Amino acid sequence: MNKDPSQILKEYWGYDGFRPGQAEIVDNVISGKDSLAIMTTGGGKSICFQVPALALDGTCVVISPLISLMKDQVDNLLKRNIPATYINSSLEPQEIFNRVRLTGENAYKLVYMAPERLEDEKMLEALARAKISFIAIDEAHCASLWGHDFRIAYSRINDSLQKIESVQNRRIPRAAYTATATERVREDILQTLGMEDPYIQVGKFDRPNIRFHVKEPNSKTEALTELLDHHKGQDTIIYVPTVKLAETLGASLNSRGLNVGVYHGKLSPEQKNSVQDAFIESRLKTIVATNAFGMGVDKPTVRAVIHFNMPQNLENYYQEAGRAGRDGKDSDAYLLYSKKDRVLNEFFIATSYPTIANVIAVRNALFQLVGDRVDYMKFETISDFVAEKISAYEVQSIMNILEDQGVIKMKGSEGDYLGVEVSIENIEAPLDLDYLQERRKTTQAALNTMERYCQTKLCKRTAIMKYFGDSHQDNCGTCSSCLEKSLEGQKISKYSDEDLRAALSLIEDTNGQLTTQRYADILVGLQKESLIRRNYDQLNQFGLLKQMTTIKVKRLMEDMIDDQIIHVSKMEGNYKITPKGKELLEGKSQERVISDFGTVKKSNEAGAMKVKQIYDPELYKIILEKRSLLAMKRSYPPHMIFSDRAARKLATIKPLNKESMAQCDISDQRIRMYGDDIIATISGYISLNNIDAPFSDNSNAGKEEAEKSPNLNVEHEGNDVHVVETSSVNGLMTLRAKLAQTFDENEMLIFSENVAKAISEKMPTSIDDLTNCGMTLRRAKKYGKYILQEINKDNKKDSELEI
Repeated sequence: MNKDPSQILKEYWGYDGFRPGQAEIVDNVISGKDSLAIMTTGGGKSICFQVPALALDGTCVVISPLISLMKDQVDNLLKRNIPATYINSSLEPQEIFNRVRLTGENAYKLVYMAPERLEDEKMLEALARAKISFIAIDEAHCASLWGHDFRIAYSRINDSLQKIESVQNRRIPRAAYTATATERVREDILQTLGMEDPYIQVGKFDRPNIRFHVKEPNSKTEALTELLDHHKGQDTIIYVPTVKLAETLGASLNSRGLNVGVYHGKLSPEQKNSVQDAFIESRLKTIVATNAFGMGVDKPTVRAVIHFNMPQNLENYYQEAGRAGRDGKDSDAYLLYSKKDRVLNEFFIATSYPTIANVIAVRNALFQLVGDRVDYMKFETISDFVAEKISAYEVQSIMNILEDQGVIKMKGSEGDYLGVEVSIENIEAPLDLDYLQERRKTTQAALNTMERYCQTKLCKRTAIMKYFGDSHQDNCGTCSSCLEKSLEGQKISKYSDEDLRAALSLIEDTNGQLTTQRYADILVGLQKESLIRRNYDQLNQFGLLKQMTTIKVKRLMEDMIDDQIIHVSKMEGNYKITPKGKELLEGKSQERVISDFGTVKKSNEAGAMKVKQIYDPELYKIILEKRSLLAMKRSYPPHMIFSDRAARKLATIKPLNKESMAQCDISDQRIRMYGDDIIATISGYISLNNIDAPFSDNSNAGKEEAEKSPNLNVEHEGNDVHVVETSSVNGLMTLRAKLAQTFDENEMLIFSENVAKAISEKMPTSIDDLTNCGMTLRRAKKYGKYILQEINKDNKKDSELEI
């Protein structure tokens, strides 16, 4: 009598109930019906054959293409005291022999193996002796010629099963599982696996907790570094297409101090297991893996999956991206796209599905080179021998095809990927190669679809759902396309106008002839020999964006292109400033300042700490006037002295020494050149208005600077500075000196000594009254409130003017 599946689920997995759709699949498998389940990655496919395996008598044979997935699932089953094993090439021959023998004795409830293992005579004999409850075919899309990862050994599973069935004189139920399959692929799976009256369940493909992003960065490595920084401390998988890239990228990331594991097919079984275990146990948070071998790891806490290159098809991409967020929490899937990715994929397609002529050419070459011997052959040697131009990569692919067709037999050595031992099994074996042309067409069409996905401005989630025949709303609101659409024309809104003007003015001064990297280096102010040799460090813009990284500056330039501030000339390849960009450069556009300049943030070891600062708009105007005067003296545009944003920070922080000025986003070079002038202006303003500087690194700085001011009487009370004022002519003349210093004005042009006497006598109470004392209206408006404050000082209430 079969055990109750709900009790099994609770006893071994601790779950109170099945997920939607699981119970129906489990019940049909237990009833002995053939089943095909299309369930998204993370949807709980393994439960749908592991629970029936425990409910039924006998052994369940699980066909899986991934060694890593076999080990991962068997390890999890053993932890639950479920007798299970895997049989694959990672084991020693004696261990394989023992496990095959035990399989024939029904020692296991589940036995995992690759489809090729079913063709081994010893394995078939053992399975024929065993009581097989059913066969579970994972990644069943591999059985379809129209699938994204067709494997000829999958197409022969039914032949092997029929041999076992003929010995046991009974039919073995089939249960097929895959995460991705179009309707055409589903039909092909049913036929290829010999399914009879199957139960078919097609689940929802949508993974609403995954956000899909496609980026086309200037530098993939820098974009990857930025993403890893964003997901620091989170489980992350990086997919790459080749072993070489996996190793070089892994080495590059590790050299930057990141702890990154590398997983690919050329590692020894021990190395693979070591990396896989470290990732599962969170001793490694980030892993670089090849697409071909994938990372069939059931780790629910993966927060980011990053494809360093465009995969060949949407099926592979969606399945691999689906490794993220299997615990249902919000996660991200990134694809770093480049048009060069297509070239690489087309090379893979050509080598994976060669022409029939090339297959025959390699077969004939092997016959001549090997004859009736067992001989070690390098792929490069065979490539050189063939008259046709066939690469060593394609030779290796063709030899795999010839082995599948029964023409040759190969035996590789661990760690040797340059060649194999090869023997001719049947040079006369008929070649069934018609499928190659169909596969080439299918994969090429799939690549076209994949690239359209990368390039489309439509919702990424909707594009995926439509491809798999699942319905979805028009816009998900979380993918890169939806986010870009919501920010259309607004990408630059996250930058201040002065950041943008710094980049624009540099482009203008250099006629747009530099590379993006060089512009970023200059704006950040990197002390590179290549920059210094060309005198780029002497440019006014050098170091203007030192608060940014080069990655962020390059992102700024990308955003300026997207928002049509600049564009790249197709004729010359140079950056050009658009009319919209010229308006911004000339200061005609509205300023966008994202930061709250009323709050200055400082960092310490305990975290972010906010220090309240008061933004003084009057001081801001004075600083801008001072900047204009400094710029006129040097024939510079004002923003090349320092930015509007820096002026706002100066008017907020009110630094009284050069060290404090460094916190106002002003380069060291500019501080050396203009620091004394700016400090004098701020110091004069502070003493003029009897206010404190809230952000001075030196508590005596205000005292020292005030003492330097001409004709000032100063009293010190603790750390505070108070100006001793008088309403006499002398007091007005002292005020005039302070105004001249603050506003960088000639003293005589503010008011004369005779005007001071008139003011002292008439005691004016308004701006108009000041004009009656001999001041011009313009200067009365500019300096009037300070003069009125001076002469009315005795009335404290009236004299407290808030600036």
